Amino acid sequence: MKGELNLSPYNFIPLNKKVVLSDFKICDIPFDKYHTERITGYIGLSITTLTPMYIRDNKDLNVDENTINSDFFSPANGKLRMPGSSFRGMLRNLVEIVSFGKFGNFDDKRLYMRGFADKTLGKEYRAYNMSAFSAGRVTYNMNSGLLLKNGNQYVIKDSGKPAQVTKENSKIKIGSSGTEFNFYDVGNEYIVVPGKMSKDRDWVITKPVSGCKEIVLLKMDIDDYKNDENRTDRVNLLEKLSSMKGGVPCFYIQWKDENNTTRTTFGHTGMFRLPYRRTIGEHIPDVLKDKKVLDIAEAIFGNETRFSGRIFVEDSFCHNSNKSEILIGETHPKILSGPKPTTFQHYLTQISEDVRELKHYNPDSEEKLSAIRGNKLYWHKAESEGWKETNQVSESDKQHTKINPVRKDTIFTGRIRFDNLSDVELGALLFALDLPKGCLHKIGMGKPLGLGSIKITPTLHLSDREKRYTDLFAEWSENFKELNEDNNTINDFKNKFAEYVLKQLNGDSEEYTFKNLWDEDRMKELKRMLDWENKPGKDLTRYMTIQPENEFKNRPVLPRPTDVKYVTFGMRRTANKI
Repeated sequence: MKGELNLSPYNFIPLNKKVVLSDFKICDIPFDKYHTERITGYIGLSITTLTPMYIRDNKDLNVDENTINSDFFSPANGKLRMPGSSFRGMLRNLVEIVSFGKFGNFDDKRLYMRGFADKTLGKEYRAYNMSAFSAGRVTYNMNSGLLLKNGNQYVIKDSGKPAQVTKENSKIKIGSSGTEFNFYDVGNEYIVVPGKMSKDRDWVITKPVSGCKEIVLLKMDIDDYKNDENRTDRVNLLEKLSSMKGGVPCFYIQWKDENNTTRTTFGHTGMFRLPYRRTIGEHIPDVLKDKKVLDIAEAIFGNETRFSGRIFVEDSFCHNSNKSEILIGETHPKILSGPKPTTFQHYLTQISEDVRELKHYNPDSEEKLSAIRGNKLYWHKAESEGWKETNQVSESDKQHTKINPVRKDTIFTGRIRFDNLSDVELGALLFALDLPKGCLHKIGMGKPLGLGSIKITPTLHLSDREKRYTDLFAEWSENFKELNEDNNTINDFKNKFAEYVLKQLNGDSEEYTFKNLWDEDRMKELKRMLDWENKPGKDLTRYMTIQPENEFKNRPVLPRPTDVKYVTFGMRRTANKI
């Protein structure tokens, strides 16, 4: 990859080819007692914000649904706090990465596309037999009908092939110029007005007649439609149907999926969005999603069906009660409207930058199936690079949100309690918390804008449970120390974790330290993403734009994190390549 263009606030940590198994044996460790050969205690957390940070409050303000709650999370006793659930999610994701675990955080859904004239997707879109081009004319092959809901089922009553009408004749039938993405009942037919791409014509759908063919939609067809995040309420037929008992006109096609099941896809306009034939999960290697395999992260954090976790992340509190000193004040952040997983040139592993050779979610064969890029993380950005909306925002604006972040240099303290962890498991937590010098974590909302960069300083406290429960006066003895606060112990556990991981990966008996783990190629990519001191310039970590030049047009491929340039002392230089 050329590595000359990033133009994205995110990048990916490559997938690991092998899963490092946990040293935890469920049957050997009952959860109803403490084990002397295992470790119990807590990790103290001191968290300092290096940029503004925001986590929205979840309490009910008893206001109307159009009012946005901009408060920071749940003040308790006058103190702002960082929820343990948010911290736990961030920590688990990082533990999965550094321990070479399974790829556990993904939504196995089917993505949608629309690309009739796209250099990469045009062939795939036309393969659904939506249209044909012959003798200088386009013939549309999709069907049309009326979408209805009968009880818990959705049904399409077929009305045959749609037709088209000029805007001039459409205006006569409607009585005025139609608005985009709306439909109009005009006697025995509906006039459907498409978007700006169709400048000359509207669509005509004849109303279905008695005895017409009826198609009962499968639940997975409805679920796929609902899961298409790129479809707005303005064009969502299911949303419109909820307030229209008589049904809504639609366009549809039927096709066969990988299991030879007849599927039905529908849309609001003639050239509607179509589903990829492969789901996101099918682009993840089997070894990274094997439920029978227990990795280190799952052993520590638990799962929903087999066993509970052995760590408990408490809320972290800000002990400064003066909110005027802590909070920035209610403001509007810039709108986040960046690429989604449908941007396959970013989210899938690419072997070529040629737009005609890019891998997408419809491979021709299993051999051509491209894996996802990996774990998505966001670049750090300096606060001065601008995350606030500078234009005036009206009260009726529903695109912008309101937030009230804490300022940089705000300090939170909390702790993570743990029971019966092995040396390796405790080392995994400490490795993910105690980052190399100059590296930071990110948490909360607005990460693409640069919010949420935090510095975590952990302290380790170990409990001598055997002494505590065998000596009646242990807790009152001046000579008894329940907690071990020796900071060197943190590196000892990090070394045990790194050695365990590297020996499973490399299969040798060499002695390793945690520094050796950071030297692994995949870990170099992670370290680059976490690097605060050498973060890329703001011109490289913004979203692509359409104006004044369409930067999406040629579908630029993301370089590896280590190939992205960074800025130091106002001078730009290129990061070393692996």
